[in-house]
Amino acid sequence: MSEKKFQKWCQQPGCSKIAQGSSQFCVAHGGGKRCKREGCKKVAIGSTEFCVTHGGGKTCVHENCIKIAQGGTDYCMAHGGGKRCEIPDCTKGAVGGTNLCAAHGGGKRCEYTECRKIAQGGTDYCVSHGGGVRCSFPDCDKSAVGSTDLCIGHGGGKRCQQPGCDRGAQGGGGFCRKHAPTCLGNDCKVKAVSKSGFCPNCNRKRKRTDMV
Repeated sequence: MSEKKFQKWCQQPGCSKIAQGSSQFCVAHGGGKRCKREGCKKVAIGSTEFCVTHGGGKTCVHENCIKIAQGGTDYCMAHGGGKRCEIPDCTKGAVGGTNLCAAHGGGKRCEYTECRKIAQGGTDYCVSHGGGVRCSFPDCDKSAVGSTDLCIGHGGGKRCQQPGCDRGAQGGGGFCRKHAPTCLGNDCKVKAVSKSGFCPNCNRKRKRTDMV
């Protein structure tokens, strides 16, 4: 008869999550192997030494995609990998150990009265109600951004690529709104902060055209 394996629980008072690795704490309370990127406090993925943000884990095999493959598949969530929502005709990924996407009720919900948003960062609340990692700057209660422990206003997250600018980069395009390039859409003068190079309105038009 094989020896029964017992779960080791996080030693943080009031926490009922499982302790990670050889530590005495869960991921949210500092347990598990940490990313080796300087200044990063996130958890290293799988057998790698880095978190998802810094290249850890298995990468999606879709051409030019650098996101992490999900759920034992070869693809990230955006390219069809991982567990999908069970609602008919929904192609979004299921979240939080449920069979549903966030829009259809999946994942852990914020415990604030009448709030239905997703709880963030191992906490019981959404970002709006204090959940997730908060900015470490004294007296600041905003959310920390990216792999940093600071909000955008206090230096967290990616910064604008424009020389001499210390504003936060917006929309994945690498620039703040002031220095973002003009939208690539015909005769459009709006700033485009997304990686696509198009503003939201022109992006919607492109998608409708592709569907025709």
